Amino acid sequence: MKKEQIKDWIILVAKLVLLAMAALPILGIMHEWMRYIYATAAVIILLVQATIRYKGKDLRLKRLYNMNVIAAGLYCASAFCTFYSEGTQDWVAFLMSGAILNLYATFMIERRNKKSA
Repeated sequence: MKKEQIKDWIILVAKLVLLAMAALPILGIMHEWMRYIYATAAVIILLVQATIRYKGKDLRLKRLYNMNVIAAGLYCASAFCTFYSEGTQDWVAFLMSGAILNLYATFMIERRNKKSA
């Protein structure tokens, strides 16, 4: 397996864990340890996304890759809010902002790569 594939799998698993930890409170399952798993997944996503760099000359693709890092930062802000914003739903706003930004960047990267191929 290539390094890029391993990074993609790590991000995929971490995002699934992030999604599961965000969805469980909606189903009424809430435990203190879930915050730590959520925060760990967010940090893993940030660290791996920060290592994925675009090395070409297309500035739009470079910006889109940077948007993925910003989205991962929003996931970390969401995790921070789970610890320090007791009783509020601020973490959901950061999570959704990061998810929308990440979806947009991912789809546009794929679209741009198909155009250039």
